[in-house]
Parts: sequence; C-alpha cells; structure tokens
Amino acid sequence: KKASDAWGNTTGAERAAIIRKVAEAIEKNKDEISKKEAIIAGKPLQEAAWDVDDVIGCFQFNAELAEKLDKKQGQVVDVGMEEFVTKLYYEPMGVVGLIVPWNYPMLMAAWKVAAALAAGCAIVLKPSELSPYTALDMAFLAHQAGLPKGVLNVVTGMGPDTGAHLSTHPDVEKVAFTGSVATGSKVMHACADGIKNVSLELGGKSPIIVFDDVDIDTAVEWIMFGIFWTNGQICTATSRLLIHEKIAPKVYARLKEVTEKIIPCDPLTPERKDAAFIGPIVSKA
Repeated sequence: KKASDAWGNTTGAERAAIIRKVAEAIEKNKDEISKKEAIIAGKPLQEAAWDVDDVIGCFQFNAELAEKLDKKQGQVVDVGMEEFVTKLYYEPMGVVGLIVPWNYPMLMAAWKVAAALAAGCAIVLKPSELSPYTALDMAFLAHQAGLPKGVLNVVTGMGPDTGAHLSTHPDVEKVAFTGSVATGSKVMHACADGIKNVSLELGGKSPIIVFDDVDIDTAVEWIMFGIFWTNGQICTATSRLLIHEKIAPKVYARLKEVTEKIIPCDPLTPERKDAAFIGPIVSKA
C-alpha cells in the first residue's frame, strides 16, 4: 500500500519508461520464457513463443497509454455553465488484486499487470497454482528493469485460500479475475461485501456456425483452429459446432480425416511441416 502511493504520484511518462524496460527485459529472455510456458501449460513451443511476443507487445502498448494519460490530465469539461470551470483528472485506484488462469500464464498476467502499472496502481498478482512460474519471472524482470519495490507483488497458492483472501482484503480497491463462471461468481460476491470495483472475464461455450455455401476445406481449417488452439483449453474455444444439414456429412468426413492426423506431442518437440501437433492438457482435472 505504501508503494501504491509513491507509484501513483509518478507521471505517465515516468511509468512508461519503466514499462518499456520491462518489455525489453522479457524480449531478451524470450527463449527461456517460451520453453517454460510450453512446459507448464502443455502448449506446443511455437504457440508459447507467440504468446511471449504478445506479452512484449502488451507492455509496449500500455507504455503508450501511460504517456497519453498525461495529455488527458486537467482537460476542461464543458458543463454548460459559464460560472463553473470543470477539469478532469485521472487518478489510480490504489492496490489492485489480479487473479489469472493457467492457459496463458504470462500473457493473461500481462494484460492485467501492464494496464494497472500504466494507470499507476500497485499490484498483488495471484497466478494459477498450476502455472505460477512465469508470473514470478515477470515480477523478477520488472524489478530488474527498475520497477520500485512493492509495486508488483506475486502471491502463489490455491484459489480457495489465496484468491479468496485477495478478494476480501480491505486494502484491495479492485479485483480483476479471469477464470470459470462458478469462481467468478464467488469473486463478485466477495467484492460486493466490500463494495470493491470488480471486472470478470469468464469461461464461455462459443459456437462456430457453418453455412451451406462455405468452402469445406476453409471451414474445417477454422473449426480445427477454434477447438484445438491452446490444446482446446481456452475460454473462446468453439466447443459447439452448428452445421447446415445440407453439407454436414461432407464436413464430418473432412473433420475426421484432418483430426486423425493430429499428433499428441511433447510441447518442446520441434514443429514439422507435414503434421499438426497438440500438447498435453494441463492437469487430469
């Protein structure tokens, strides 16, 4: 909480300079982080490397937002009354609690962490107990890049214990959670008791719809992408398939043909151009 006050009093430009250094530090360690992400999440190495690229881009993007925030401070707002001069200032919320899942260990954390840093908030980050390692790497690299002590804190542990405590702690002003609908409901209830600001990104049951005028091969390619990307363990997975009955037999036949070519693999196995890979799921659950 003490770190929150000091960090919140910096300018957007000052925060942007450090956030860019965090991006640079992650980029320098991309190969090592990618391998670790592949191992802990089970996704093929190439996918993990793409995720780390997105992490870097996320920090760079939020550095720009921090700079833009300076230009917005003190803007005059027309309230329609000449006797009043109204100006708008943006202030950080304070300490925020961030709870992220295991399927994109560092990227999900980066989405929340980079934005909170840009806004001037101090952070308590709770990664999934299944994949906490690269969140710890992020914090380590951030502090090496010059982020003041106490601004980014990582607390590991099980959801019912660590996550629940974070959601109810009186010093936490906002909670951002990504995960299941059932757990999101509990987080919202806990935040309601303390009248905390809360944002939720919860699991879905997304459909993909295939009309009868589609190119079969193109349709199957996107069906495969939608359900098998990140080993199918993603909230936006197209886990429902609605196909026009006129072309359903052809789509099923092509799907069977393509799916049988998928090779379950060690996530660190080098990619082959003649095969599609899928890594192990993250846990027996």
